[in-house]
Amino acid sequence: MISTAADKTTLELPNIDNEVLLQQLSAAVSPLPVIKPLLADIKQQCHDYFRKTLDATTLVAHRSQLIDQILFCLWQNSGFNDTKENQVEGSISLLAVGGYGRGELQPHSDIDLLVVLENEAAFDNHKEALQAFITLLWDLKLDIGHSVRTLDECVSEAE
Repeated sequence: MISTAADKTTLELPNIDNEVLLQQLSAAVSPLPVIKPLLADIKQQCHDYFRKTLDATTLVAHRSQLIDQILFCLWQNSGFNDTKENQVEGSISLLAVGGYGRGELQPHSDIDLLVVLENEAAFDNHKEALQAFITLLWDLKLDIGHSVRTLDECVSEAE
């Protein structure tokens, strides 16, 4: 929260309550009408915050945190973290990489994601749900850069 002496107003960065967002997503027929207005509000509030404070360092880190929360809730809502399902179908994880992964999500920069799967069987089992998840992110007009790899492929890339 920032308070300026010049205008005596208090300016706060937007916040997300994950529990409330998860409830809204589970009650909605589609995530789009829940997330689109949220993203628009976040964009406007972050813009207002920056125009008043010129504090880019705080804003970039906070924006990254907000996108983390939205993606976490969308991932949960898509059923990827259902423990029983993951044990049967193979583990799958969503990771932030690049500037976003460092917590430095600049305005207008893409959101770099890495989906890591336990093995090829996990890929086969999650393929359709994963395609639907990435399509949802595109439908939300999020600028997503993504890679999908198995653990073995990640190890090979690191070597």
